[in-house]
Amino acid sequence: MSNVQTHNEMHSDHRLWDSEATLWEDDIQIWEGELNAALAEMKQLEEVLAEHRKGLESHAEAIRAARADRATHEHALAKYEHGETGEDLVVLAQKHEAEAEHRAELRQTHERVKRHHHTVMAHWRLLFKALSKEM
Repeated sequence: MSNVQTHNEMHSDHRLWDSEATLWEDDIQIWEGELNAALAEMKQLEEVLAEHRKGLESHAEAIRAARADRATHEHALAKYEHGETGEDLVVLAQKHEAEAEHRAELRQTHERVKRHHHTVMAHWRLLFKALSKEM
């Protein structure tokens, strides 16, 4: 048997290759549609990331406000301990209890924000890495 292909075998290869090329072109058409949809979603992605930034800024402001409230409470407590005029111990204790509850809520919020942010950034890094690679 010879290594040389017959005309029929070559024609058969050509039909197979044409069929393959048709499938590949169909794949590319689908992929281009998906890519166009992704590009159209870029504005929405920017909006979502901007909202994420606003959420981070809001959370940071809540932390700063809680720190300021704690400093005010600490100052009032120190004034009480030194016998200066100020709130009585019952009021200070009530404020402390409210501050402790707020702190617990802030802690839960921080953990939720942290998990969300880490998830977003992990996906972003994977996407960016995938898009940065050559085909």
